[in-house]
Amino acid sequence: MRIPAQQLEELVTQRIMNYLWSESELIRDIPSQAELARGLASAEALRGQWEANRAHALRQLLHRVIVTPDSLSLELYLEPIWGIPAKKTLEVSAKLERSGLAKKLVIAGPNSPTGQIDPKLIRLVARSHTLAMRFISGKAKTIQEIATSEEVTASYVTRLIQIGFMAPELMQRISEGKQPITLTAHKLLSTGALPLNWDDQYRELGFGP
Repeated sequence: MRIPAQQLEELVTQRIMNYLWSESELIRDIPSQAELARGLASAEALRGQWEANRAHALRQLLHRVIVTPDSLSLELYLEPIWGIPAKKTLEVSAKLERSGLAKKLVIAGPNSPTGQIDPKLIRLVARSHTLAMRFISGKAKTIQEIATSEEVTASYVTRLIQIGFMAPELMQRISEGKQPITLTAHKLLSTGALPLNWDDQYRELGFGP
């Protein structure tokens, strides 16, 4: 069966985007504690390149995509981040299913058997995490400063920052399309402040009992 090229490209780019924007994932691949500051700075530079020229950033990071009947494996070069010739494999459970006359890449998920990757939701979570890191790192002194630079209201920035403190594993699941089918970007934005306790976040967002 032929893979839908546009959907495959979207899945690959969104999964890499989520990895690059997730400091918790990046830190898990750190070669040594001495490389932490350098690696995070390199990742931030790559995020800037991603916004300016996504194709160029992808060429630096992506080695190859391996497609099997039930999954995708994305092999990444880590040298642009950590400065060492290492690789990282990101696994995404996915399979082709027929929908009418068309074929779709369906992302397997424990709570949503027909759940698919949601680019809008992923962009929302990634942006929220980035703004939260700007705020707590002190790069932005106030909510209003971020709101002005992003050309949105302060209340909207506050909501994004609250989302930015989502549990890393939940961000991971969303990046792989494993979110509950009811969880959309609109629903996430309209949900009240997320609980600080990660277990409570699972229940609040429908990931668990």
